[in-house]
Amino acid sequence: MWYSLNKIYLIISRSYAKLKRLVRQSLAIAENDIILESRYKFSLFQYSVFPIIYLITPLIIINFVFTNIGNLGYWNQQNYILFLFLGYEVNVMRTFANDLPNNLYLEKFWKTFAAMMVSPINRFSILFGKFLAKIILVSAQVAFFLILCAIIYPCDPITFLIEVILLLVFAIIFISIGLFIGAFAISKENIWRLLEFCMFFIILFSALNYPLQLFPDFIQTFIRLNPLYYCIDFLRLVWIENDPIFSLCTHPMHVCVMIVTFILVPFIAVLTFDKVFKKFGIEGY
Repeated sequence: MWYSLNKIYLIISRSYAKLKRLVRQSLAIAENDIILESRYKFSLFQYSVFPIIYLITPLIIINFVFTNIGNLGYWNQQNYILFLFLGYEVNVMRTFANDLPNNLYLEKFWKTFAAMMVSPINRFSILFGKFLAKIILVSAQVAFFLILCAIIYPCDPITFLIEVILLLVFAIIFISIGLFIGAFAISKENIWRLLEFCMFFIILFSALNYPLQLFPDFIQTFIRLNPLYYCIDFLRLVWIENDPIFSLCTHPMHVCVMIVTFILVPFIAVLTFDKVFKKFGIEGY
């Protein structure tokens, strides 16, 4: 019995030590990224301004549509601003998928990446460290637009909290996609550019900026095959319905796709990063 208890204690101690090391490494990476990003004032500026610029065209088009056509699904002239503002929040998170490969590419260019990789660092530390840095950098504008959404289209505190959690889920998904693409930014630059091009179409066919019903039928088919569509649509449905339990029960497809995406994408990203880096190393020096 004492042997079993001692074995359990050793397992817990080792797990705690690994977790502590993971947290320490993640915080160090986050601190380093925030310092580097702070050196470039325009980068901080673009985090908040560029996604707002992307709102202008959809705002003009959707306002015209609802003024002249009427409702599109559960969107109408009274709540389409919420549609756009929540789309803005996702757009902010989407920048993670582009920024992380660029950051890794710069580390390669500065010849600091190789030193980081030979150190005993967990790949999940890279993922969560980069994630934490990006969240801190965009927190002000994300909070501002969330509060603005709550003023324009009020919701219960529980719904608001669920929205915050869902946005964190989006952040993890997009930072993981960034790590996946970043592996090729380090090892195979031509594939990196191809993946960025593919990412553009994935976002285009996700109904991020325009309601699904606004697209032609054959385009809607492509959108319905895109996991990101269900994740984005669920984010908006939860706020509109203002009853998270009801939303969970009435949209099982959305919930399942979001859970599977949230679980699989980070693991696929980390595994791909390891495999690609070990096979091809650093290309372009």
